[in-house]
Amino acid sequence: TRHMADFNSARVILVTTILSFNCLLWIIQNPGMIATTNLWSTSVHDVNHYVAKSARKYCPSEEKNYTVSFLSPSQYQYRGGDIYSGMWWQSIDSMLQTNYSRVGYLEDVTFSSFKNAKEVVQTVDWLDFSVEHLSKYVKHFQHTAGAGIAVRDRLGQILSRYVERAKQSCHHNHTSSPSLTNVQSAISSTIAILPIHISSDIAATQGSYLLVLELTATIASLWNVGVPRVVVAGIDDKEKVMARQAFALLQEHLDIRFMELEYISMGGEEEKLVPKVAMVQFQSAIREFRRLDGNGVEEAERIRNSPRESNYNITPSWLGDDPSRWQYIYFSEPDLILHIRPGAASALSNELKRGNLLNAHRLQPIPHMHQFMDVYESAAAVNLSAALDLQSKLLPELGSFASIHHLDASSGDTCCDQGLFHPGHVDDPSKPLAVRQTGKCNTNWVFCGFSRNDGDYSDWNYVLEKHDLLVKYPFILLEGGTGVPLVHAGQRVCTPRRGPTASCK
Repeated sequence: TRHMADFNSARVILVTTILSFNCLLWIIQNPGMIATTNLWSTSVHDVNHYVAKSARKYCPSEEKNYTVSFLSPSQYQYRGGDIYSGMWWQSIDSMLQTNYSRVGYLEDVTFSSFKNAKEVVQTVDWLDFSVEHLSKYVKHFQHTAGAGIAVRDRLGQILSRYVERAKQSCHHNHTSSPSLTNVQSAISSTIAILPIHISSDIAATQGSYLLVLELTATIASLWNVGVPRVVVAGIDDKEKVMARQAFALLQEHLDIRFMELEYISMGGEEEKLVPKVAMVQFQSAIREFRRLDGNGVEEAERIRNSPRESNYNITPSWLGDDPSRWQYIYFSEPDLILHIRPGAASALSNELKRGNLLNAHRLQPIPHMHQFMDVYESAAAVNLSAALDLQSKLLPELGSFASIHHLDASSGDTCCDQGLFHPGHVDDPSKPLAVRQTGKCNTNWVFCGFSRNDGDYSDWNYVLEKHDLLVKYPFILLEGGTGVPLVHAGQRVCTPRRGPTASCK
């Protein structure tokens, strides 16, 4: 153990030394930039990998022998939340073993599912199974002064572009293939549940426009991988209106490939625990259908053949007209864009069939000047104060912050998880740094640096000190995603590799 700790400490020292050298080299090469007020004039550049990207895109679903590797339980600490993603995917039989009526807080729907699962499974390669978490990124800009409208419009463009591009994705181009249908057997029998709750303060600060787009992008990602039915569950008219607006924005997708979309108004008094209410009601609908009194199989078959003549009070809004179709449940917060490498679907299905719970890597978009350079420059031309406010909310396109690994799963790229190695926690890299407990900040670790606004942004040393956690991590950008730089929400790190021969073996 001592040798492993020494090794991890040495890794941290090496990473920090390399980053410090790169920053020093940049300063030497760009002395004029430090003296200027505007630190944002350089453009972000893609990391120059030794393996060139393939000129021809291919869908890994065409590869019969594509292998997915999974992390061993010793490589994560799920009970401590280091792999919490806000979603999970498991068999309905396994889901029924969890008593969601005992859930006491929002995240406990996930943690309770973890505790009762046979095994919590996560892929080694982040590109095999991951989600992009949207709402934290969007909320970060809610108090932008002066340039607020332009920033909101840019966020809307980022989300709308993802929704539109989903129609041209690798998954869409191959989902109609008979061989792919067999490979994705678990996906074709999966029902997705998206609980949603819009409080008045969220609607006021974030805006219904962006909330609708977050939900639309989440559903578009499920449509993209072939999930056949999505149920959005809310409690009042605000959520119903929002769901209907999202459904309308997906009409062109549904014209290409049909997907069942349903909104359920659950009512009830536990407004703050909408995920709990959704799971309790969904379990009731499943149990009612199966009639767990010994007659389940026969009754299910009879209801399937003549659902309108059944004496049982089946809730079609939850399960649709063919309840016996569903073998798996995909539970998700309504702001998570799902990524599944097409070639990984078969291996993921096998894990579900073994009774395991699948948990995706939760990737957090980073506020970065790459997406806002023109907005910043326009603001600076008319309102310097507004431009400086926006500047303080963004990482600069400088030094290591400008190095972004652009990865494309359809070209064979990978990002291999490094296990219990968290570079931001220098004293003990085997654990994530508890930023709230240590008093570093009262938010997610990605946004710690942005909680400080007490210095001169023209001072490069201040910028590095302010974002001392992020500077230790490589940034990635996923082709087919939002196009925003990403890091792992759980402070984990991966090794990016490019090209058809890349792997995590």
